[in-house]
Amino acid sequence: MTAHGFAVENFKLPAVDTVITSSDLSELQNTEIRGAMDLVPGVTYTQSQQAGLSFISIRGISQNRNTTSPVVTRLDGVNEIDPEQFNQATYDIDKIQVIKGPEGALYGSDAVAGAILIDTKNPTNYFTGYARVGEGDFGQRTAAFGVGGPILNDALQFRLAGQYTSNDGFFRNVTLQQNENPQERSAARLKLRWLPAENLTLDLSSSYERTLGTANFFHYTPAILTPNGFLAPGVAPFDFSNIDANQVSRTFYNNNLGGDDYSLHQDSLKVTYDGLSFARLEWTGAYDDLSELTLADEFPYTASTTRNTIIGPVDGTQTQYFSIRAWTGEVRLTSKLNAVPRLHWLFGLYYSYVDRFISSTTGTDNGLGIIPLFLVPQFNSPANPTGSFLADDNHNYTKSVLGNIGYDLPLGFSIDLADRWDKVDKNQFVSIFNTAGVPGAINRGTFQRQSPRATLQWLPTEGMPLYGHLSLYATYGEGFRAGGFNQNGVGAAAAAIGLSGVGDRIEEEIARTAELGFKSRWLGDRLEVDGDVYRIRDTNQPFFVFVGAVGAQILINIDQARMYGGDLGVRGQAFSDPTWGSLSLYASGNYNKNYITQYRLNPADVGNNLPQAPVFLWQAGFAYQRHLFDNNVVGPVSLFTRWDFSGRRREAWDADNSSFQKGYTTLDLHFGFKGERVSLMASILNLTDEKYNEEFVEGGFTEPALPRSAMVTLIMNFGE
Repeated sequence: MTAHGFAVENFKLPAVDTVITSSDLSELQNTEIRGAMDLVPGVTYTQSQQAGLSFISIRGISQNRNTTSPVVTRLDGVNEIDPEQFNQATYDIDKIQVIKGPEGALYGSDAVAGAILIDTKNPTNYFTGYARVGEGDFGQRTAAFGVGGPILNDALQFRLAGQYTSNDGFFRNVTLQQNENPQERSAARLKLRWLPAENLTLDLSSSYERTLGTANFFHYTPAILTPNGFLAPGVAPFDFSNIDANQVSRTFYNNNLGGDDYSLHQDSLKVTYDGLSFARLEWTGAYDDLSELTLADEFPYTASTTRNTIIGPVDGTQTQYFSIRAWTGEVRLTSKLNAVPRLHWLFGLYYSYVDRFISSTTGTDNGLGIIPLFLVPQFNSPANPTGSFLADDNHNYTKSVLGNIGYDLPLGFSIDLADRWDKVDKNQFVSIFNTAGVPGAINRGTFQRQSPRATLQWLPTEGMPLYGHLSLYATYGEGFRAGGFNQNGVGAAAAAIGLSGVGDRIEEEIARTAELGFKSRWLGDRLEVDGDVYRIRDTNQPFFVFVGAVGAQILINIDQARMYGGDLGVRGQAFSDPTWGSLSLYASGNYNKNYITQYRLNPADVGNNLPQAPVFLWQAGFAYQRHLFDNNVVGPVSLFTRWDFSGRRREAWDADNSSFQKGYTTLDLHFGFKGERVSLMASILNLTDEKYNEEFVEGGFTEPALPRSAMVTLIMNFGE
């Protein structure tokens, strides 16, 4: 584990963590990050609406549209600068580390709930590679490869990898007589490692991916529909009592399929100098270029074209366009092991500049399709005239100083102190074409704060392996998520639906976490038992509200909230025998009592559960493998099966607690023949075909989760 800046055994890291290896990912045969997140105890992950949109919630601290994530994600040592990057293709992965708790001291603003560190496979001096192809129902197809080795021995190495996935769509659109959500994704990455001199390494990485599909697979549950999917006649075709997070439909009636075009280009250079006697010096610089355009039918997502109702025009069109460019740089000086006995430390500086443009529109649906809109509205278009246009260009600067120092005390005790100062300057330039607020307005804000963390650890069995391995730790940490701005003019839109007091500025979130935990290893490390309890005082958590009439995506701060809970996980090997094979089992659970303690916008919500914060999460499963035979061509081959169960209970989706998700349990099954050189594996996701909503938005907007799906995959490994 390198999550806290120093390489240590997983057992000795004083934090709740999950390590997902390349072997785990190979067993799952999943090409998206959600397959990995499903293995992390106490984490909920929602993939909704479009290719680049996903939400993470940890311990009641959640992510919403137009907010940054409460978890910092680093890909090969580079901080991702926008949540739209997180749901990128998952391929050629070496390891994923997920750390829960206050991690802002090392990873900066936004790491209020944790950090996710993703490492792809590096070039080596040995020629290795793999190829993978797969096919499944719903038109699922996948192909991936990774190959690398020396160009010049001990001097220049490469790693080239890529992935292609596609499907024909998992839901049916009755109105258009075609599938609702087809998708095609292509991705590739080239990594070069140059060793020009002793103790000097340069790592260059460049990647690109593009996803084409559709967006906004929502239902509006209050809408009253005719049998063929049209909005019922009359000026009031709505039943506003019909708002239920557990109402699930996999059939769609919208008359515009829309589109989604997502692209991401990333370049990074890492320079490592290991020639100092006391420390290792690392500098990393990166450039990111991300864009996404979505076109979709507007609520209530029916077969009808635009018409007037008691709540105004409905059944129009909507578009949203993101264009994000960022430059980041970081330098870290990290002490070497035993350079000073018992002492370890690191010091670093970080900088980023992000240029983020966003435009959100609504339009009149004349039955002639949707016009793509970027920087300028089309109010006079005869086919699809623009109704509302909200756009702004944001220039954001972050400067950070970080440090960490730890010391090993006698009797197995150690203390670790870390802190980071972040200053985030945000500048919003409102489009002159804005149809709300003040066109051409300029908003500026500065968010700065320290993120201290202190940890005391005790290893009472250090040096006594016959008694097992036990680690006890106590941590207190603070972190903050920088605030920002709503799109100009949404305050007036919020007031129109009764949300008075909504402003342009979103305040910074501050989370203060105290945690006690233990890690233990028994029976010759065949049994692992880990647990923790925590208390979080959270201030200004951002919460999302949608006003469909103008496509307004509004962020509101929940003034104060509290979370109390804990995690417990057990993992072990039941048996390992040459005749009977091996069986490993795991189970984990997270209990999170969370509630709002202060909410000026709506005091009636005090005492309610936080949005997107399930009270109980659990996971359990087992993997069985039995050797079958050896072969000179394919190598040793084993029979393999893996069963993964997961569930969540009592999840609110909004601060009003207007509707709780009653909870659900899913089962993923993986089985087949696993070989050293060749494997043939099958996967069935959501085996029981559990019907539940992937997301519920206040007011009655629901998106169904994916149905049961199956895929068969052939994997071939080669190399030295």
